[in-house]
Order: sequence, then structure tokens, then C-alpha cells
Amino acid sequence: MPRINAALVMQYPLQSTIARASAHFQSILKVHNLEWVWQFVLENNTGCKNTYHNNEHMLQVTRLAWELFHVDPAFGPDKAFRKNSLEILLVACMLHDFNHSGGELSDEENIVLAIETGAEAIAGSLDNQFGDGFADRVIDTLRVTQYPFVHLPDDALQRIIRDADALQSFEPNGVTLVMESLRMEMLGVLGYIPTHQEMLDGQSKFINGLQLFTEAGEAIRTSMKQTMLDACAAY
Repeated sequence: MPRINAALVMQYPLQSTIARASAHFQSILKVHNLEWVWQFVLENNTGCKNTYHNNEHMLQVTRLAWELFHVDPAFGPDKAFRKNSLEILLVACMLHDFNHSGGELSDEENIVLAIETGAEAIAGSLDNQFGDGFADRVIDTLRVTQYPFVHLPDDALQRIIRDADALQSFEPNGVTLVMESLRMEMLGVLGYIPTHQEMLDGQSKFINGLQLFTEAGEAIRTSMKQTMLDACAAY
């Protein structure tokens, strides 16, 4: 009988959750004919090697935004909403950190990069597929993710993308994302790699001061914030 690896057994729930999330993301792309947008990201995103603001981050934000969209009261079955709203949200999520500098530039500059080298680079193809003005709405939607948060969401799509972006640390692998991946990326921001205690202090301040704009997003924060902080403290 083979020896049981306890560490592998403990990792299984996390790995299976991440695998399901990735599979779900791929199915979303196929249903909405957006596989080509993600292929553009995979082939051109210079931020793919960032430890936090990378392709995986944009994948997970897109998947979470899809979930928030489907439980948001603004998009219930009895509501009329503008054509292609979900597609606008999905594309904005896939591009919101495109070519992110990993801390070398301000986030205001990162947003400009995402717009000029991402959304505007494929604007013609987006408008051809979904209609004139689609790319402009994508750009308006992704602007709200600039951090520190300086833009208040003024429509449902902006509320959702903002919450999805902010809730990354509540994902199943959120503790290591914060305590290692984001910590390593802070070198570009601070000029040094902060300690784990500094990351815990910063995460505590971030989570307790975080304003969320969807009912589901706030429910996630409320139910998980202390558990998340306790897990970071125990890391």
C-alpha cells in the first residue's frame, strides 16, 4: 500500500477549487465568444510575470464578477438592462490590469496602460463583434479599479468589477496571495519586501476599511473578514 502524503491530502480541496474555477472561466469565455480576448491577454500581457497582478488575478476577477452579476438585483430576470452588459463586464475584468507594472508605476499609470495597450488595441474588434461604443463602455467600466480607490462606481457594472477586484484575498488561496504574492510585488512599490507582520497590518486596515458596493460582495466580506485575518496572523 502506498504511503499517504498528508500534505497532498490537505492541498486537495484548494487545488480542486482552483481547477474548477479555471474550468468555469473557460466555459464563460466560450459561451460569450470571448476566447479571442483572453488569447490576446495571454499573448501580449507584459504583466503576466507579476506575482500578484498577473493573468491569474484577471482570470479570477472575471470569474467572480460573473458570479456577482448573476445575483445582483440590477440584473434579475424581471429587469431590463443594456445590451451586452455582461460581455462588457467580462472584457473589462480581463483587461483591467493588462500590462500592469507590478509596482513600478502608480496605479493611475497602470490604468492608462490597460486602456491604451489593452482595450484600445482591440477596440475595433470589440466594436465589430458587439456594436459601436462597446469598447468605450469597457474602458469606462475598468477605470473604477484604480487603487487607491479614487473613483466611486456610478453604475451596476462598475460596482461589480470593483467588488470582484477587491475580494481577491477572500478566495481559497487568498492568504498566500496576500502574504507571499502581493508581499513580493510590494518591492516595486516600497523599495523593499515588507515583513509578514507589515502585510498583516496592511491587510487588516484594508479589509476593515473596505467599502463594497454589491450585496453579495459585502456578505462575503462580513462573513469571512475575521477568519481571513486570523489565517493571515497564523501564517
